[in-house]
Amino acid sequence: MTASGNHQQKNIIDWEHCLKLANNKESLAKQLLELLSDQLRKEQQQIQEAQKENDIIRLRELNHAILGSISYCGVPELEQASHQLQTCLKQTHNDNDISQPLQKLLDAINNFLNVYNKIN
Repeated sequence: MTASGNHQQKNIIDWEHCLKLANNKESLAKQLLELLSDQLRKEQQQIQEAQKENDIIRLRELNHAILGSISYCGVPELEQASHQLQTCLKQTHNDNDISQPLQKLLDAINNFLNVYNKIN
């Protein structure tokens, strides 16, 4: 992988940060990423369904769950996208205002799952 590719991958999964958050326990860091992967696979579809139904409350709940999970993993892109969506969800009552940050979160989820699948 090129240096640029390594930088992009580190923005998606920062292994050094994962280890730090797992108290330098490699098996725990791997387990946390696996749990996150499983959660995101399920919630990705739920997010899309909530978006179609314009269910802002459900989107808040799902994003809140993601924020809780990613706090134990080094996933900078996902963290940034989820925080941006959280800010928008607090300030809006309709789907139009959140479409861009919601798409960024869905893209970040896809990026994470793609990188995670490549390294496992």
